[in-house]
Amino acid sequence: MSDFTYNEFAFHIIHRELLRESRRTGQWWRNVLRNQPHIFQTAMNEVEIVRAELERRTILLPVTETAHNLAFTLMRQYNLLPTDAYHVAVALDAGVSAFVSLDEDLLAVDGIVVYMPT
Repeated sequence: MSDFTYNEFAFHIIHRELLRESRRTGQWWRNVLRNQPHIFQTAMNEVEIVRAELERRTILLPVTETAHNLAFTLMRQYNLLPTDAYHVAVALDAGVSAFVSLDEDLLAVDGIVVYMPT
């Protein structure tokens, strides 16, 4: 995995908690972020747990110049969003071509195998 994975996990966890409070209070989630920073800080506890688990179970792959360039090629060629393209580019640059993902956009990319949990 690359640093982009940390980014996605952290955002998902923090956003999920802000949305919960948003629904509970009727505020926009960004206002919850500004007005109730303790929600963010509480979510960070889970982010740190997930980060530690990821570090224990995975290998961190570098984002090389080759991967960076490939990411832009993948965005253009497959209409991938930037983070998705970087995930694929970093993996391909390191010789990894199999993915476990819930992201169906990856299914369009030639040369990789995507395993989707059911």
